Amino acid sequence: MQTATDLPHYEADWAAALAEMRPEFQILSDMQVVNQTNSALLAHFQAVERLIVAHGVHIVAEVHVPGLPTRRLTDEVTTSRAMPVRQFLSIWEAAHFLDYL
Repeated sequence: MQTATDLPHYEADWAAALAEMRPEFQILSDMQVVNQTNSALLAHFQAVERLIVAHGVHIVAEVHVPGLPTRRLTDEVTTSRAMPVRQFLSIWEAAHFLDYL
């Protein structure tokens, strides 16, 4: 993600996956392994966020490592739309939260 300048199949892959989902689905997003992203890809991420919201996501649980810039990037994506997001510091916390919704 640091050096990518385009994601040619990203939106189509998400659209195909979301077509299989029923409204009120949940997403667990592990951002711990993403050290940095290219802000030039922001338009792709925002387009996918619109798809996720349009397909009826209930909640997205994001896991971040404190201090890494990925949280700022995901904030840029999610603040421009109405995607419901909760942020966590561990996979266990996020999964536990989703299990008990």
